[in-house]
Amino acid sequence: MNPTLAALLAVFSTWNPPATAHRVGQPGRRRVIGLAVAAAIGVVLALGGDRLVDLLGVSAPTFRTAAGVVVAATGVVDLVRRPGSPADDGQGQDIGRLADGVVAGLGPGPVFAATAAGIDVGWLIAGLGVLGAAAVTAWWLTRRRAAGTVTGWLIRSIGGVAVLAGVVMIIDGVSTV
Repeated sequence: MNPTLAALLAVFSTWNPPATAHRVGQPGRRRVIGLAVAAAIGVVLALGGDRLVDLLGVSAPTFRTAAGVVVAATGVVDLVRRPGSPADDGQGQDIGRLADGVVAGLGPGPVFAATAAGIDVGWLIAGLGVLGAAAVTAWWLTRRRAAGTVTGWLIRSIGGVAVLAGVVMIIDGVSTV
């Protein structure tokens, strides 16, 4: 598989816009700002991926393998977990609503996927993947009220893509080491 395509699939599928929008809950300005903060952190992780592996003392293929395990595990969770109740109805404190957006976009899968993508294909492409996933999530926040069953299947389908992307990353990392 093309490394750029694999990296973009890993970043997008671990962010999983419908699942992230569901976790964020009711759309609101502070939650969308939280998503933007999460996306900015993802771009910074993509930018600093090379420095991170140097700091940790691991090779890029080793990190790619580990990231593949996390990406695949994130996909499995999205495949088997039923979407729970979304975040509160907007009655929480302002900082809580901001944190809802940040936490929803920054799970282990997106963090490892953005960092590995930054190492493999460069921060610009990885950053565009993160920003694209965040933009689709923001769009989904305004459209997701349509059909719950469709959303559930979409979340599971994107989770399946994450499993595939993770397996590709594991195979590539192991074969490169």
